[in-house]
Amino acid sequence: MSASAQVILEVNYQGVAKIVLMDMSGRAVMSRTVHIVPGTNEFTVDRGTLPSGAYFSKVNTAFEHLQSRVLAQ
Repeated sequence: MSASAQVILEVNYQGVAKIVLMDMSGRAVMSRTVHIVPGTNEFTVDRGTLPSGAYFSKVNTAFEHLQSRVLAQ
């Protein structure tokens, strides 16, 4: 991941999604709330001054809870 990452979310509903970047201890280091619509939703997430390393990204909506591992270089 560079200074920013692209989050792409394909849904068939509209609402709100919360994107959270967490360090390996589970501490939230970045959080962003976005509005989603049916179809493909793309968001740019800036990691700011966070150091390189491994992180988890979580995307939570009213219907889904997704998690993935992210490596920041």
